[in-house]
Amino acid sequence: MTKPVDEITTSYSEISTWRRCQYQHWLAYRHRYTPLQVKPALERGIGWDHVMNLHYEGLQAAQREGAKPIDRLEHPAFKMFARRIEAELQDDPDALESQRELKDLLRWMYAGYVERWGPDAKWEILEVQKRMVAPLTTIETPDRILQINLKVYIDLLVREQGRGSRGRVWVVDAKSTTALGRRDLGFNDQSGLYQWMVANHGLLDVPIFGAIFSYALARKNKVKHQPLAERFKREPYGATDRELDEIANDAIESAWQANSRNLDWQPPRSPDDEMCRRRCDFLDACLAHRKGHDLAKFLRRTDHEVPDWHTPRLEGIDQFS
Repeated sequence: MTKPVDEITTSYSEISTWRRCQYQHWLAYRHRYTPLQVKPALERGIGWDHVMNLHYEGLQAAQREGAKPIDRLEHPAFKMFARRIEAELQDDPDALESQRELKDLLRWMYAGYVERWGPDAKWEILEVQKRMVAPLTTIETPDRILQINLKVYIDLLVREQGRGSRGRVWVVDAKSTTALGRRDLGFNDQSGLYQWMVANHGLLDVPIFGAIFSYALARKNKVKHQPLAERFKREPYGATDRELDEIANDAIESAWQANSRNLDWQPPRSPDDEMCRRRCDFLDACLAHRKGHDLAKFLRRTDHEVPDWHTPRLEGIDQFS
């Protein structure tokens, strides 16, 4: 008798949320509550990702048109994207003050980025915004098979060019940050998981050597001059095959745990004053629920909604664990 197959598609963001707080995951990913207002830090990050995608789409367009790497910024194909960036970041006197401040910050960041890194002449742009879904793991239970798929988002894939480069291929992760300090890159599992997926599922035509984390400072000092070297930093990181396997094993276990209970099971909270305030959209709802208030009503009153397209995931899945 052939066992039925159930599929779940997850993401690294979901896995990371589960590890941080199971209660937050339960609200955000199992019940799909979504805040109608985005936190400023998240809004800034989304904006910076969008600008970077347009920037490298422009460089790639110039590259395809035959521009020399050093001349890509001057090519008409790139300038078309540059004008789009300029238009989208143009100040709007009628916009909310917060939106005007965000656009001013992004304009400053982008102007500095171009000045700091120029046309990235040592990079061949291979992929911009590569989106894939591939099997992460398959788990067989007594009466069915559960396939867990992973969304893979690679914002930028480049190949080194020039003498001594050896043609290595890197995943580039562009990040905005309020502090450029020392980073423990070995704890950034997202790029490692993506590298493992590429290596084990043939998602790309080229092997990935490692990741480059490209940081841009998102804190503008209106008084003191900020040199470019203090605003932008790139750090390469390469993991061993053993590390990638361990990263994948951890992700598989987290993905399974996160989806192995039904919607009636309420997971424990992971209270942490600083982390909860910085990283959770459900802080007030969490506290109100713990005090005995009706959670669904509280979330509706505080501008959270469940999208119409949402279908609860595999109710009753706990019977298979």
